Amino acid sequence: MVERRFSRRIALLGLALAALAALFSGGAHAMPDAESEGWLVAALRVEGQFDLYAMPATGGMWQQLTDTPDDERWPSWSADGSQIVYSARRDRNWDLYRLEIATGEETRLTTDPHFDGYPALSPDGTQLAFSATRAGDLDIWLQPVEGTDEAINLTEASTAFDFAPIWIDDSRLLYTSTAERSHDLYQLTLRGDGATSRALTATRDVDERTPQRLAEGEWLVQAISDNGRDLQRLGADGTPLGNAFSMTSGVVSLAVSPSGDEMAWVERRWDGDTLYRSTAGEIDDAVRLFGPQGMIEELAWGLPDGDEFDALLGARYEAPRLAYTPTARELVNVDDMEAPDPALNDAVLEPYQRLRARVLDETGIDFLDTVSETVRPLDYATGESDYLSWHKAGRALDTLLYISSPDGGINRGYLLVRDDWHGDVYWRILIRCPIQDGSCGQPLVLAPWEYEAAESAEDEGAGGSKGLYTKGYYVDFTQMAWDEGWERIASYQIEDFDWRETLYAMEYWHYQRTDGMTWYPAMQELYDQERLDAVFAWDILQERKVEPWILRAKGLPLPLEQRYQSLRWAVP
Repeated sequence: MVERRFSRRIALLGLALAALAALFSGGAHAMPDAESEGWLVAALRVEGQFDLYAMPATGGMWQQLTDTPDDERWPSWSADGSQIVYSARRDRNWDLYRLEIATGEETRLTTDPHFDGYPALSPDGTQLAFSATRAGDLDIWLQPVEGTDEAINLTEASTAFDFAPIWIDDSRLLYTSTAERSHDLYQLTLRGDGATSRALTATRDVDERTPQRLAEGEWLVQAISDNGRDLQRLGADGTPLGNAFSMTSGVVSLAVSPSGDEMAWVERRWDGDTLYRSTAGEIDDAVRLFGPQGMIEELAWGLPDGDEFDALLGARYEAPRLAYTPTARELVNVDDMEAPDPALNDAVLEPYQRLRARVLDETGIDFLDTVSETVRPLDYATGESDYLSWHKAGRALDTLLYISSPDGGINRGYLLVRDDWHGDVYWRILIRCPIQDGSCGQPLVLAPWEYEAAESAEDEGAGGSKGLYTKGYYVDFTQMAWDEGWERIASYQIEDFDWRETLYAMEYWHYQRTDGMTWYPAMQELYDQERLDAVFAWDILQERKVEPWILRAKGLPLPLEQRYQSLRWAVP
């Protein structure tokens, strides 16, 4: 498990350190003044919800732009910087809204009960393009910004999911489509009451998302594949220009300046989301504007009147400083949980209850009332489990796994989406909303995974493959778990225990809450030293062939003679 995973992380750490050295070298990119460079707006996830925040494009602190008990997402500027349009979920309904920078007035632009999202104003400010599920699947719709004319479905003939439009000019748009069973870019040309479309990219093994227009008609996109999450320049005809690039292969969002010659992007690193800026299409002169910290999604770059915009902004975003104080803990029974041993560390009981209540409130499904496993005995050991598991600290739970089902119950009320990060394979759990009227969740734009264990990891399609894009509304359980501090883990991909060969190595069901602690101190909160030594003493762990560097990572004290040896893996 850990050798492959850790070696990739060390390699990525080396790349990251090299990149940071470049950032802080004498050749760093010089930033113009904020007034002439405009503002970045993004959806930040704070305290379990998305709100819109803004930052000068030259850097600084995020300042709050919307402050409601609901989610606001997918901000988009008008060409003149006088307005921002976005999608907001109010009263369990996703609709589109417009914010006037000069007055601070918010106007609701759509009132359909189905999902409306990904808005984009035409360059002349008269037309609003957006994505909606009004016809069953996601389509690109168009309506006048002013007036009461009905919206027109521009991709009515398409059975694919079509979303995230961006304007090229007043008569042409680019959007993302799943027509070829991946995310590809298509161009729409408006004609009378309809439109014609054509494919710009057709790459089954790469997802192209969130196109942003560069100078000279080129495009910059997110290029997502099994190899990483990078940036890619494309010619006007969709042809890749050069190789994909990034700082850490963790790109989650990007925006290009209104002039087309600068770019800002977010990379999801191990230590948090980090916002960078550089010359468009290059990273040699990159500077870090913010982070690593929190979750930053859906960047947009505009040129508003600086004084007017500044008057709209609220308090600066100050991320909470996590300071965990070790204290004596105990395992407590969870009376209304069904599990082999329904108990949790009292430190994580409240976060478990909050997560369970949130999922129940959103979906009507008590997803965490029955789980496959929580706490484990101290001496629990199998050839397929981590002997130093967080289950033993009472800080882990496994969502319900149907042992008798060949797919582990994946298709019994929820879906899995493969979600690779930094060389490891992760999964997202998506719960299908029992009520499909738009009042629960949002449309799924990622392909669910169809699992099929192989006899050998070398077999073609081992572990399954992406399935067909699925209509309907889903709730992202993994996102909710993240909000409450529950972390997922990567799948095992080692000899004799490979997720592509056996379901039990997938680990999609496992969530743990560490509160920033390493494993051994968490165990010391629960058990006295004599009991720990009886199960986790040095000689016992040596017999179990646990590598010294793993013990160090888990926070176990090493004998003096082993401390130097435990660091040898880091020496070239």
